[in-house]
Parts: sequence; structure tokens; C-alpha cells
Amino acid sequence: MQELKDKTALVTGASKGIGAATARELAGLGVNVILAARSAREIEAIAAEIRRAGGQAEAVPCDVSRYDDVAAAVARCQDVLVAWIS
Repeated sequence: MQELKDKTALVTGASKGIGAATARELAGLGVNVILAARSAREIEAIAAEIRRAGGQAEAVPCDVSRYDDVAAAVARCQDVLVAWIS
């Protein structure tokens, strides 16, 4: 899976279950991960865990059923990506 190293993935539902496991697995493969979910506290804890392990991760609270949340999350993701490549 070397082709994924240094790519960036946005993982929705990343606060628990399959979403959290996916974020951790991708980070373990060298993917920069943006975690999105309604629970800011839970995704921040997972992002911090990934960063402590040497990965790059950012928590972006978002309820994907709300247009305004999705628009704000997209804008935040753009900011994160710019910061990561700078």
C-alpha cells in the first residue's frame, strides 16, 4: 500500500466503529487523515492518538446531514491541506 503514503483522506463517521478503525488503519499506512464526525471530543482524541504515533491527523467536527456543517468542514479541510503542504 505504498501508493497511499503521503496522500490525504477524509474519513466521516470517524468517532467510533468502522470510521475510527479506518482512520487509524490509514494513518498506519502513512496517510494524512482528516477525521469528521459529530462528536468533536471523540474525533480529537483519535486525532491526538494518531499524532502521538507519528501520523498527521486533524479533527473536523461535522454532521453530514447538515449542509452548513458540510460546507464549514470542506473549508476547514482546505485550510488543513494548505497548512500540511506549507
